[in-house]
Amino acid sequence: MSRTARKMTVANDRIYVVNPPNAGTLTEPLDVSFDVTDVGGFDIVGDGLGYVSTQAGGRSRLYSLDTETGRGNDLGVIKRASTLTALAVEQR
Repeated sequence: MSRTARKMTVANDRIYVVNPPNAGTLTEPLDVSFDVTDVGGFDIVGDGLGYVSTQAGGRSRLYSLDTETGRGNDLGVIKRASTLTALAVEQR
């Protein structure tokens, strides 16, 4: 199974393809539809669906992200998480 490595940047609210993955070369920049203030975690479940946690105003928020279009949906505040430092999503 082939997977595409991706990286999200805070400086310009973009997601990149990392190709080749071991070299860390960022290609194919794609603007995301929300402000990426401080990424606490980013994980891709598969089929172009990812999840991102951001930090704003002392609270962590969770977004779903279409990694092919950059469109995100605000899923709300992550309760009991004042600062989220990592995110892992289990694929079912």
